[in-house]
Amino acid sequence: IALVIDKSGSMRGSKIQLAKGAAKMFVDCLELPQEGQLGDGII
Repeated sequence: IALVIDKSGSMRGSKIQLAKGAAKMFVDCLELPQEGQLGDGII
């Protein structure tokens, strides 16, 4: 699964914070095992 969040100027302020919060909630809902491999990156 890849999550892509726009970080352009139009996402400044509360918009980017809401997007990050939603992404975190999504990942938390996946209930991945602790020993699983997770990673993040900026492309």
